[in-house]
Amino acid sequence: MKKLITLLLTAIMCLSLVACGNNTSGTSNVAPAIPAAKLDAEPEAKQEVTYLSLGDTIQNDKFTMTFESMDILSEYKYNISEYSSISLYVEKGYKLLLVRGHMENTSTMVISDSCFARTATVNGEYVVSDYDVRLQFARSKYFEIDPYTEIEYYLYINIPEKLAEKFETAEFTIAFNDDMSTPITTWNLDGTKSTPTDQVYALVSGLSPAENAAENQDSQEQGVITEVSNCKELSQGDVISTDDFDFTLNKVELTYELEPDNTSSVYTSYEAPDGKVYIHVDGYYYNKSKKDVCIRDLFTPSADYDNGYTYEGFAIVDRDDNSFSWVSSYVICTPLETCHYHGLIECPKVVDTSNASLIVYLKIGGETYAYTIR
Repeated sequence: MKKLITLLLTAIMCLSLVACGNNTSGTSNVAPAIPAAKLDAEPEAKQEVTYLSLGDTIQNDKFTMTFESMDILSEYKYNISEYSSISLYVEKGYKLLLVRGHMENTSTMVISDSCFARTATVNGEYVVSDYDVRLQFARSKYFEIDPYTEIEYYLYINIPEKLAEKFETAEFTIAFNDDMSTPITTWNLDGTKSTPTDQVYALVSGLSPAENAAENQDSQEQGVITEVSNCKELSQGDVISTDDFDFTLNKVELTYELEPDNTSSVYTSYEAPDGKVYIHVDGYYYNKSKKDVCIRDLFTPSADYDNGYTYEGFAIVDRDDNSFSWVSSYVICTPLETCHYHGLIECPKVVDTSNASLIVYLKIGGETYAYTIR
């Protein structure tokens, strides 16, 4: 037995010496560590993107979201009641790049702004993401929309004023999961991050570089806003007819308070904040269509002051003789009925006290109409 054990030990030692002798490179014979990731791994497939233009709609079994307009503004404020309003955040030295639209929650759940992953790219190189791309609903609880309700929304970013001056194109990306769960962001080994979602939509709007350069050149040569040349002049008493309605312009004025017809008892009015003035567009809206008209269906006015300062307005109507209707979903004009239209544009007080040019625009039935105040 002792001889057998001795022979076995001798055999093992010989095998060990052979193994050591084969290691001629001077490196240890330790197995290499398993890499955390293969350098030649296939890249992840990019998510499919559905591209949209202004006027398009996202529609599924949870919500409907329409993209109506995109503007660059110095400021924007919307009313949430007859007595209060909310101003969108604008950092000093920046402007708003604002998308406005309408959203309807068709589900049984509350849909929050956190359900959407958002990015924005201006001129193909200036990128903003996450919560710097803000989504607000036109209500006091601006961060969410309740089940079975519909409301206006605002999707916007802040861009430097110098970038606004050379604006060409913008792309807003909206991504979400089919069940409206909050998208989860993960960090990759190369330092980048990804937020996988079930659906990705991209709203693209703006001018190509060539179109933008041509437009700027034309504006400089003519000394006027390019939009004016494409407008139809509008005067007091004019009637604009479309397939769905007739609009009669009564007057356009500057006012510090819009009062209802009846002020003999308790009434509500729109009083301009300190340092502000309203441009008031007054007219009659006759509904020729076979469907009800809500506040959100009405056109809204805009204004240009001193050839470049632009302001957006909102629409309200007389509810009775001592108050106004302003909620977007309110029916204000049934078929073959006429309602009293008011368009209000809030502007700095200097718009009233100076002699600089002031033009009001109405986009009606695919046409743009211009009323020159001065």
